[in-house]
Amino acid sequence: MKQPHPLRGFRSRKAVSPLVATILLIAFAVALGAVVMNWGSSEIKSQINENTGCKSVNMQWYTVQGKPEICYDDSKLAFSIQNGANFDIQQLKVIVDTKDELLIFDDALKKKINKADARKIKIAYDFSPYHQLLQVKVIPKIIVHESLVVCDPSNGLVENNIKRCTS
Repeated sequence: MKQPHPLRGFRSRKAVSPLVATILLIAFAVALGAVVMNWGSSEIKSQINENTGCKSVNMQWYTVQGKPEICYDDSKLAFSIQNGANFDIQQLKVIVDTKDELLIFDDALKKKINKADARKIKIAYDFSPYHQLLQVKVIPKIIVHESLVVCDPSNGLVENNIKRCTS
């Protein structure tokens, strides 16, 4: 009596189809898992970098004799900013509280403030109807992953009771 060949069951066409299907399903699951992991990690990295980037902006008032250089008159608001060494500040959002209303100047810079640089900024506006500026808040805008990001107001500068310019 003839002995069956030991590998005969593996050569059967019926056994090949489920084996190929199993391998294809495993390959599809691995590929789908890789795509989801890549998308998720890039999304988390962008959120971390956006928040970390704004927290790393070390913007300060430029001071003269320990006092911020900021004042206003009937036609302008003038102040000076010192940038830290971590990021270029591309733009500034300035919010002015006049007691009667909030004035928002979304693009207060004419050109960016480079790292470790200082800039005097003048915002032309008719401030004559306002008797007093209660507060000025300056919020930096930086580039993170090739997009302009407005930082959280907690990363900005605040100055209260703004004086009138003397010269």
